[in-house]
Amino acid sequence: MKSKIEIISASAGSGKTHALTKQILKKILKSKDKEYYKRILALTFTNKATQEMKERVLSSLKEFSRAEKPKDSELYFSIKNELELSDSEIRLKAKEILQKILHDFSFFQIDTIDSFNHQLLRSFAHDLNISSDFNLITETEDVINEAIARVFQSAANDSNKLNMLKAFAFDKINEGKSWDIEHDLKEFARSLFNENQFNDIQNLNTHSFESFKELKKDLLKKEAFEIKKQKEILKAIQTVIENKSFEISFSRNSFPKFVNKVLENQHTWKEVSSIFKLFEKETLINKSSYKTHPIICKHVFEELKELFLNLKKSLENCFALKSFSNSIIPSLLIKTIKKHFKEIQKEKNQISISEFNEIINKEILNQPTPYIYEKLGVRFNDYFIDEFQDTSLLQWVNIIPLISHALDSCGQDEPEGSLLLVGDPKQSVYRWRGANPRIFTDLLERENPFNTKKNIKLLPKNYRSKKEIIIFNNLFFKSISKLLSNKSHKHIFEESSNQKINDKKGGYVSLKFLKQELNKEEYVSETIDSVYSILIDCKKRNYKNSEISILTRDNNQSSQISRGLIERGISVASEDALLLSNSMEVMLLIELIKLRIDFTNKRSKFKIANYFYKPKLKEDQFLFFNNIINLDQEEFLKKINLEFLSKGFKKPLFNSIILFIKELKLNEQNNNIFISFFLELLYDQVYKKSQSDEEFLSYWDKNKDKIRVSGEGNKESVQVLTIHKAKGLEFPVVIYPFADSFTFRSYGLKKWFPVNNSKNPTKLLVSFNEKLKGHNDFTKNIVETTLENQELDNTNLLYVAFTRAVDELYAISSFPKKASLDSHNEIMRSFLETNKIWNEEKLNYSWGTKSFKKVLTETKMVLNKGFKTTQMNFEPKISYVDKKINFGLYFHEFMAKIKKRSDYNREKTDLDLNQAINKEIKNQILSISKKIVTSPRIKKYFSPDLRVLCEKEIFSNDGRIFKPDRIVFDKNQEATIIDYKTGQKSRKDVLQIENYKKLLQKMGYKVRETVLVYVNNQYNDIEIVVG
Repeated sequence: MKSKIEIISASAGSGKTHALTKQILKKILKSKDKEYYKRILALTFTNKATQEMKERVLSSLKEFSRAEKPKDSELYFSIKNELELSDSEIRLKAKEILQKILHDFSFFQIDTIDSFNHQLLRSFAHDLNISSDFNLITETEDVINEAIARVFQSAANDSNKLNMLKAFAFDKINEGKSWDIEHDLKEFARSLFNENQFNDIQNLNTHSFESFKELKKDLLKKEAFEIKKQKEILKAIQTVIENKSFEISFSRNSFPKFVNKVLENQHTWKEVSSIFKLFEKETLINKSSYKTHPIICKHVFEELKELFLNLKKSLENCFALKSFSNSIIPSLLIKTIKKHFKEIQKEKNQISISEFNEIINKEILNQPTPYIYEKLGVRFNDYFIDEFQDTSLLQWVNIIPLISHALDSCGQDEPEGSLLLVGDPKQSVYRWRGANPRIFTDLLERENPFNTKKNIKLLPKNYRSKKEIIIFNNLFFKSISKLLSNKSHKHIFEESSNQKINDKKGGYVSLKFLKQELNKEEYVSETIDSVYSILIDCKKRNYKNSEISILTRDNNQSSQISRGLIERGISVASEDALLLSNSMEVMLLIELIKLRIDFTNKRSKFKIANYFYKPKLKEDQFLFFNNIINLDQEEFLKKINLEFLSKGFKKPLFNSIILFIKELKLNEQNNNIFISFFLELLYDQVYKKSQSDEEFLSYWDKNKDKIRVSGEGNKESVQVLTIHKAKGLEFPVVIYPFADSFTFRSYGLKKWFPVNNSKNPTKLLVSFNEKLKGHNDFTKNIVETTLENQELDNTNLLYVAFTRAVDELYAISSFPKKASLDSHNEIMRSFLETNKIWNEEKLNYSWGTKSFKKVLTETKMVLNKGFKTTQMNFEPKISYVDKKINFGLYFHEFMAKIKKRSDYNREKTDLDLNQAINKEIKNQILSISKKIVTSPRIKKYFSPDLRVLCEKEIFSNDGRIFKPDRIVFDKNQEATIIDYKTGQKSRKDVLQIENYKKLLQKMGYKVRETVLVYVNNQYNDIEIVVG
């Protein structure tokens, strides 16, 4: 039988998770091997998606295993008919498979791709000469800050480094920017964690400091040549204009003015563009001049056009050369930052999660595939990859050999291998993480890296949204596809914006534009008022707050919406928007606390001075800030006009902060929820617990990424989250405020550009600018590709936002001044104009009809006192698995990662970060596991000098697979078998561990003893039985 590759293109709401679940269940139930689930690897990209898929498979198996036949399960009857199984066969198989999965849960491999890579890396730790207990870097900010701090510290003893930092600061000042380079260095450091930039950063190592100095000289020389050329062109232009017997009249005299500005180096690129348009439209010279001297004017026009185009090209070259020249020092600093980052990693035994793909690609993929499987302790036969549009190139390249081996190894002893990919290029919104939707579109069209023929399948029906929303979105995205520049991107939306409707009637869509004359503050206020009005209207029509989601472009917008709604008495649930550390006022108070501890803290002085004091335009910013951060307390406060704060440095901490808030007028109207919550926090930690300044700062540093403002009210909270976080979710009502996200974003964007024309050109990290397009073909290609990708990414964001709603969809934006692809609101105007709906005087457009939500009559009243919502939790509930089973699954998974006692703290950190596990279960796991590893009776089996195998498969002669929880070998290679039991005591437990013992003895090992560890999470206790 031939292996099979199936690729499913699934638009929003088309049932892709259902399709994946069905195929996994078919594989499991079809096989005669009850443990075939161990041969399946299903990968996705978020913990939430992983959890959902696991629970769908498990809940389906539970449903199938019941004595009564499922009556309304389309999934059950579909699988039954396709596999040609009887009800009893499915029931018995499902029951047995479910029991085995629950016992060997770590072998139920539905996981994130990062988790799989983590497992792979630990398996190869010895081969890679890295410690098997390496610490994982998931949050990069702390290590970035430490690396930057080391750059500054080491510069004191390194003149080259110090000169580089100074030169970089002066370059920024010359460009009219702040001399503070710390922010820039952090941006450079973040590129170290961007998979798309790994190769370019690595290539920097092939160039020496001296070669960069030579490159800078060469670039400056070329720039001087272009400046000289410009002067010659300008002289020629003046000659053409002046050597005429009559005075030529130019449109608004704009061209002569422009020439003079270029001579004085006072021109803008907007002016260059305006003159270019005059030449394009042939309106540079006024008609009056053409009437009197038509032939001469035509000749002059052609001469000036050629000269102007040469001038424009030279200006573009000059801009590019200057940009390249200014990028040499930043590129050198990336090398320096990377050096310090590697030092920190080595000292702290750390590996960044972003490095996984690179390490695997360079160090592991050259190994034979059977050896990789051997190290993993399992051989996969069927691969399922969800959200494939979010795959990075390295991730895909890395997994191709494993999939190829499964597809090509089909034989008598091996069932046919298979691959199922599911994705939607319209929902790719993670390019900044390395996602490359082109991989998926290429596979859909022509690409196939395997020897097996692929089968493309579409899921045509939308099962999520009501009729009017589906019809609107089909029309909307087909209409705006014409705006996209790239043909392939046009095709994505043209071909798949035709979803079939389901049986859900009704639906409502509203596009609202706010008045044109609003300033920024008024726009925010009007937007929040509009959202509030929608919430009130929905409530009148029986919608609960928890059925409504507000989607935003970023956390700042989420914060504004959340703050505004809380002030209006609406309870909100928001994961990131209400982080206390997002408040500028709170962070100012934190810096003041740091100065209370140590007034020589230059970084805190700089941040405070920068917050309050803006140097005069002609003042040397570098010297100003360099002087001010070295002043004592009295002089520092006087310099920035804050002398009145001096008494606050002498009071107790809580009283001091009260004074700072009052004197700095940080909460004059008593409506700053961040300040109010910070005072509550300070009161709890400092006043009640008597913490010192240092202890409070230590607490803050550890918890600043978790502390959130609470949304007052009952537990029926409106959910506020970013569009990125909403991907994969659905809500009855969706509101998208601030719907004017810009498409083209160049601020802070940096790209690697080749700066010379050699066969192996040097690449530098250059601030992105469209003006680089005119330099040469290389820069043109990079600029055009970047802009096309930004078009697709912003359109995809709008698609994700518009396709979350089931019943009602609302978009609120500023008034669009034109129809274009430049922003979401201008895209909406383009749609309205294309479909002849736009009216310049109209602000509200709607489709469909609002409806009253039916309320089911309840026989029992439940009163809720309400609570504060500090964090949104999308953890799906497993209705059939009680807390006991849930605990057992996660407990076994946790203990399988602990080979020695020192692993406990690392795994504790990972467990704390896992949002998919209930907090109560986390606490039980941590408490009981600690008792096990520190138990006087068995703690010796967690010593660092022992060889340990956790949950490794043992194959018996008859082909059955056994998997003890833990086997420990001492220096004499004598084994001890340990098995954890989270259920009731049973005679089967003893028989099972005895069977493990016999298997090891047959393999030639002497078994010293067997240990059963009974775990009771209800009473937080363990019982050890030694055999």
